[in-house]
Amino acid sequence: MIELDPETTAGKGLRERLTGLMVWLIPLAAIVLAVVEGVHEWVRPEAVTWVRHLLVVSAGAVAATLWALVLWRTAVRDIDNRVRARTAELETENLALNLQIEERRRAVEGLRRNEALQRAILSLLPDLVFRIRRDGACVGFNTSTGEYHSVPSGSAPTSRLRERGFSPEILRRALDLFSSPPEKRTLLTFEYGVDLPRGRTDFEARVVPFGENDLLCVVRDVSLLRPASPPADPDRERIRDAIETTSTGYFQIDRDGRYRAVNAAWLAMHGYQTDEDVLGQHYALTEVESEMAKTKGLMDRVFKGETISGVEVTHQKKDGSEIHHIVSIGPVSREGEIRGAHGFLIDVTDRARSQERLTLLSSAVAQCGEGIVVTDMVGRVLLANDAFASLHGYSKEELTGRHVSLFHTAEQMPGLEAAFEEAQKDGHFDGEVWHVRRDGSTFASHLQISLLHDRRHNPIGMILTFRDMSEHRRVSELLRASRSKLLQVVDLLPHLIYAKDKRGRFLLANRAVARAYGVSVQDLIGKRDEDFDVPVAEIEASRRADLEVIESGQPKFIPEFTTTDATGKTRILQTTKIPFVESSSDAPAVLSASIDITDQKQTDGERRNLEARLQYLHKLESLGVLAGGIAHNFNNLFMGVLGNADQALEDIPEESPAYEAVKDIERAAQRAAVLSRQMLAFSGRGKFIVEKIDLSNLVRDMTDTIRTSVCDRALVKYNLAGDIPLVRADATQIQQLVGSLVANASEAVEEKKESGTIVVSTCVAHCTREMLASTWIDDNLPEGEYVSLEVADTGCGMDEATVKKIFDPFFTTKFTGRGLGLAASLGIVRGHKGAIKVVSRSAEGSKFQVFLPAAFPIPEDAAGDKRETKQALVAEGHGSILLIDDDEAVIRAGKRILERAGYEVFTASGGREGVPLFKEHADEIGCVLLDYMMPYMDGQETFVELRRVRSDVPVIIVSGCGQSEVMSRFKGEKPDGFIQKPFEVQGLFETLRVIMGKGSRRA
Repeated sequence: MIELDPETTAGKGLRERLTGLMVWLIPLAAIVLAVVEGVHEWVRPEAVTWVRHLLVVSAGAVAATLWALVLWRTAVRDIDNRVRARTAELETENLALNLQIEERRRAVEGLRRNEALQRAILSLLPDLVFRIRRDGACVGFNTSTGEYHSVPSGSAPTSRLRERGFSPEILRRALDLFSSPPEKRTLLTFEYGVDLPRGRTDFEARVVPFGENDLLCVVRDVSLLRPASPPADPDRERIRDAIETTSTGYFQIDRDGRYRAVNAAWLAMHGYQTDEDVLGQHYALTEVESEMAKTKGLMDRVFKGETISGVEVTHQKKDGSEIHHIVSIGPVSREGEIRGAHGFLIDVTDRARSQERLTLLSSAVAQCGEGIVVTDMVGRVLLANDAFASLHGYSKEELTGRHVSLFHTAEQMPGLEAAFEEAQKDGHFDGEVWHVRRDGSTFASHLQISLLHDRRHNPIGMILTFRDMSEHRRVSELLRASRSKLLQVVDLLPHLIYAKDKRGRFLLANRAVARAYGVSVQDLIGKRDEDFDVPVAEIEASRRADLEVIESGQPKFIPEFTTTDATGKTRILQTTKIPFVESSSDAPAVLSASIDITDQKQTDGERRNLEARLQYLHKLESLGVLAGGIAHNFNNLFMGVLGNADQALEDIPEESPAYEAVKDIERAAQRAAVLSRQMLAFSGRGKFIVEKIDLSNLVRDMTDTIRTSVCDRALVKYNLAGDIPLVRADATQIQQLVGSLVANASEAVEEKKESGTIVVSTCVAHCTREMLASTWIDDNLPEGEYVSLEVADTGCGMDEATVKKIFDPFFTTKFTGRGLGLAASLGIVRGHKGAIKVVSRSAEGSKFQVFLPAAFPIPEDAAGDKRETKQALVAEGHGSILLIDDDEAVIRAGKRILERAGYEVFTASGGREGVPLFKEHADEIGCVLLDYMMPYMDGQETFVELRRVRSDVPVIIVSGCGQSEVMSRFKGEKPDGFIQKPFEVQGLFETLRVIMGKGSRRA
């Protein structure tokens, strides 16, 4: 390969050779050109011209080559300069990066040396140096700290301070720094002492923040710097031991109000196990919030040198409960300075509570609404409350020392004495006695007597409680009268109301319940359901519900409860059960109220069935509208396909390969037209050519077709009645209906995978409204005589869910759909004002029964629906025809067909265009082909406008809907003919020949 760099030896050589060649070529070309110019007189002009052109082209090529060499050299130099510049930049960046790496390495080595130096310095210090975290964990310490606290050098540094012997004081004071803002965390210095086995040791601590979440602590033993403490005092040791063993609580606090010492009794009183959770804490730890001001006042007095004793205070235990103490507290002085306070606590919680209970009891007795009196054992009044005194018309002072006989007549005394004897014998009395007021009036009283005992359980008196029963008696009489009236009202209610006890016995019942049991109310009271002819299942269900209400004490609502009355009729009850207490026995019971909703349930069921039928009807109507609209559009498409295919078949010879292709197109369009007709049948707007037919004869004519269409496993039997009424129906549609039902039965037999039977029957049936209401779908058909077509099979059958969907469009239980199927059958039946009924069970077969109304005289306006046999038509036509349609494909195909037949054709796209065109050529047009369904202006409106222009013009309606449906929409004057899309060409010519052959409609 040649090196393209102009600076290489090869590149320079190539450039020099090309330059030299150009130098020689240019003069040589000039000489040749001059020679040619000189001799052009002796040579042919064409040769001269050719040589000139050759030389010019050569010169141009040489110039272009030189210019390319110049550009190439410039580009290569530019690229080379850029590469050199980028290389220099990368070398500079690489050098800078190496310098940065070297500087970082040196910084890391310096940092490591500094850390090693710091660790060495810390290990040489005799002070205890350690670092603690916010949560109180030790995360690092020096050698002196480890030796002092006997922590192995390999121990995890995150040990808790208390676990390593650190004093709680330093932990508390140090961690207080975290409660202050970061900007105010400065050096903290304080002293504290620790009681060690060798004696008390004093320390000086310095704490400084170390980062955001750590503290650095330096602790120094300053015991040696203080003067030696005096030798231990044996008396002081005995006092300390006595304090520790006494049951009286002892405490000591410093000037800051923090606990310095507590004994075991103090800890037990306040619910603490050890002093770790107490020492160093403020005395507010045990104070009740409401007592804080009182305690602070006491402490202020003590710190001023005052000694306080015998003060009752309330403290708070660790669990939050309150205790009562008698406290004695005094100052603690050292060298004439008050350093704190100490004191003793005596627990008086039980005494305080007893006093409080006694106060509450006295208040309750005084305010009690019942009369209470305390007497000695012989009946003299020792104490009486206000209610007792007021009840008898005396004051409390007048009653004290009086005998209770003051409140009873001589005749009543034996009863009172008997009550006293029973109370002294059994310890209590409960009964009713009569009393006398100061004014001599008497009243009944409910008396309760209880004995009072001393500490040795010897009786020392009696407590008498009186309750005035006068109002109670009056209310009881009113309640009895009210209950009697209530029972009369309950008896009049149609609801079943009764009460039963826990054993299921009737406590009360109204007449509705008695009627249900077929007995009287008196016969029910005290009896159980087992005493009557009640089914066991109903008894058990009712008993479970009653016991649930009695045991839970909560009401229970039962939406539906099925029971059987005395006549054997099943009733549905809606029941509410609530707890009930019988006043005579105070025993728990249940009160039940039931509403008979049998008729309501039946009505609701009928309403739901009606709503379901209406919803399904609306669904079918909506699908019918959709199917009709789709079929209309399909028919327009099929019209264009069939019309053009028919014309193409006339132009293509039968031996041509294209002939069979066009024939297949025609067949496919005809099959699609069949599906369109099925959609119209489903919508109930199919083309019905109505005539009177014998349903049995129609089925007989289909036997050969049915035999070839069923599967091999099915045996078809016929049970066709003779002399049955005729029905007005479209024979083709009824044949499609029979074929669809038989095909469905054949598939059911085939799916069961065993031999089966299909029975096709006809008969006369008198259908009532109740019977018609149970069919698909109840269109509110009139009751009367109907002809029944029944197709029954012994196939696989259907469950209830499948039966509800069989008439849905395209629904199938097979792996693929088969068209509209039974949905189209339902449309055919509804189109004939009939009904269809389905009875099926899984694995037992199905039965489809179609009801068609018996025939009645055919109205004269329907005579046009009869089929007529026409003569064969001639191939040519004459006259002018106006074709109005909104589909361009239909217009093009129709115009082509009619013009080939010899007609003159005017076309219009819709009614808005067709009416003005007809006005312009009204005298020329002999017939109008008018599409019925068009936007903006439909066929009916267009027909009216055409007749206004010319009243005798023949009009033929073209539509994909049925003739009877379309014609019925024209009120008054009707069109002259009808053609259903898609139509065959021969049928179109036949209709035109008949209509136009009648001539003008003018009189």
